[in-house]
This record gives sequence, C-alpha cells and structure tokens, in this order.
Amino acid sequence: MEEPNELPVTVARIAKAHGIHGEVVLDSFTDVEGRLEDTERFLLMHHNVVVKEVEVTSRRFFNGRHVFQFAGVTDRTEAEKLRGLELAVPAEEIGNLPPDQYYVHDLVGMKIYLKDGREIGTVTDVIRTGGVDLLEIGESGEALIPFTDTICIEVSPESRRITVDPPEGLLKLNED
Repeated sequence: MEEPNELPVTVARIAKAHGIHGEVVLDSFTDVEGRLEDTERFLLMHHNVVVKEVEVTSRRFFNGRHVFQFAGVTDRTEAEKLRGLELAVPAEEIGNLPPDQYYVHDLVGMKIYLKDGREIGTVTDVIRTGGVDLLEIGESGEALIPFTDTICIEVSPESRRITVDPPEGLLKLNED
C-alpha cells in the first residue's frame, strides 16, 4: 500500500458521548457542503496519527451539532473512549471550497505581513468563534487577528503569506 504524500485533513473532533447507545457529538471543522452528511468512512486520528478507519452507521443533527454512531460502538463506555479524537479524510478527497474561502490547514504556517511589508509573525492556529474566525499569530498566541476581508486584505496561498491592515490599536491591544 502506498503512503499518501500529505497528512489526512481533519474535518471534525469528537466532543463527547451522547446517550447510552454509543453515539458521539462532533465539533465540525469543515465548511465543505455535505462533508459530514455524505461521507461514509472517516479516518480516526490522534495527534496526527491514524488510529483506524471508522464507518458511520447513523447520523443526525441535534441542537446544532452532528451526532454520529460508528460500527462497533454500541454503548456509552465505548463512545466515551473516542472523546477528543478527530475525524479526517485523505487529503486527495478533501474537495474544493468556494472562492475566497480557505482550509484551516492551508492557513496555518502562513506568514503575516503588514501593508508596509513588515513581517509580524506566523499563523499557528485558526480559532473558530461561531462568528469571525481569528488567526492566532505566534507560538504562544501573541496576537489574534480577525480573518475578515477588511483586515486581511490579501491572502496568497501560493506565496504562503497574508497581508493585513489592522485597525489602529489591534496589535497593541493584543500585547497587553
């Protein structure tokens, strides 16, 4: 079997067990329409290592979140063991996003520059807030920059850089 060139792409995290019949609640990381609704098998990941492949036997939407049950997981104790693990798909199956939308894994590692060309850091994570996503800059989150068109004025996946025009005080506010 050939090894893939790229790591699988995480699309959800198992947040908790749900009920007594082995269901789990997911935190979705995907904006690809139908990704969680239509995919039958996922790679179960722990710290970027594939643990095993799982097959979805049932799925529903409950209180704004996806609830899945996997083959072989029939009670709460088994479901609880999955807490914190991630669901991923092979990179070659990830699909395409609409224009001006980006995968989190594509943004992480990009360099951030001000309009004048000064480098201010590297994206270490993207924090999903339910509203505007925040780019975490620096190893210990020295800055949080809202990922909006008015602040992130140019995103160039090819050159792995984002040019920002932050409002006055945003970067100083993050220092305090």
